Amino acid sequence: MLLSVGTEYGGQCKEVLDFYASVFPDASVMVRNYKEMPNVGFRKLYGDERSFEELRLGEYPDKYGIRWSYEYDTETGICYCLEFDGFCADVIAYYENAFDIIATEVVRYAETPYADTVKGKDKIYNALLEFTDDGRKYAIKLRDSMNSAVHDLYEYDSKQLLFYQMLYNPILNFSDKDKEYLQDSFRKLSVGAKLNKPFVSSENADVCGSLIDKYGICWNFNNS
Repeated sequence: MLLSVGTEYGGQCKEVLDFYASVFPDASVMVRNYKEMPNVGFRKLYGDERSFEELRLGEYPDKYGIRWSYEYDTETGICYCLEFDGFCADVIAYYENAFDIIATEVVRYAETPYADTVKGKDKIYNALLEFTDDGRKYAIKLRDSMNSAVHDLYEYDSKQLLFYQMLYNPILNFSDKDKEYLQDSFRKLSVGAKLNKPFVSSENADVCGSLIDKYGICWNFNNS
């Protein structure tokens, strides 16, 4: 019989292990603490200066300015996360309409352990947009910043269209074999956007169009 359970403790894990090892004397126990994990990805990014618990929340950037948030999940994967200053709900509605999808795993700050510490309880703590292609799933995470939730801010500024959070725009490449779907999504995203390259539909075109949407996100469309 194989029994596998994942349980997290608040610092007393060694005590718990010792207890269960005494209860099940024939059980084998393998222990790895955080200092013994030099080959894990986050150690290569950050070194040993911070603990895993500090790093997994995505509060500290790596040496290239990228913030990684590590989550326990049954599936392995990487999601690109877009963080906004209080207007994430508008962004979600905008992308749901553009791509004809529904956001899942929507959690507001009122439903989190931070509920008592934030004024903007209705701000988005987490939302997921999933795209499927030939059985493979791709996802974008969206959320409001902690600062916007704490102070109940709404800081959308259309004048910052060419920048995202005062940084260079992230670029998302969107591909689909359905040209009509691509064209319709591009048209919806074009409202209030800056066009880098108008949508072009032809038999052999790789790049069909490029724009910076009204929230400062750059999209490249292609039909390959």
